[in-house]
Amino acid sequence: MIRICIALIAIILLTAVPSLQAQGKHSGNRQSDPGRSPGKTEKLGSITVRVSGIEEFKGKLLIGLYDNAEDFPDDGGEARGGSDRVTGTEESFTFKDVPYGNYAIAVLHDSNENGEMDVSWLGIPKEGYAFSNNATALFSAPDFKDARFIVNGDVTIKITMTY
Repeated sequence: MIRICIALIAIILLTAVPSLQAQGKHSGNRQSDPGRSPGKTEKLGSITVRVSGIEEFKGKLLIGLYDNAEDFPDDGGEARGGSDRVTGTEESFTFKDVPYGNYAIAVLHDSNENGEMDVSWLGIPKEGYAFSNNATALFSAPDFKDARFIVNGDVTIKITMTY
């Protein structure tokens, strides 16, 4: 049963990876592209994502930031995306100039940098993945409400990878 759940999460993440890569890669500076110009009255914060439990020190973390339940974690649905080279068991990535609101994060450890989640012939992920709040669900990705967090200033989100 757990293997089926993981397989379904992998399939959902597979659809999100291409758009995550298209959002721009930021190895080295560990920041995302702001993505849009804030309005004069719009309040902005930052999100620092601290990812732990990384098992292989190679490849990249692909990180998607989502701002609504309808798109989480679908391909092209992320409000912003970025990537960072893996160099240790823990990595950090910062999204700057994020408008206040509700968000969720999906992370994929693309260890072989092929741009997709690799799975076994049974559909079991061969690469790590994670969601904000360390949210999980049976047979699919978690619901947005389970991975949701609020940005009302500068926030730090801690996520542990699942392999």
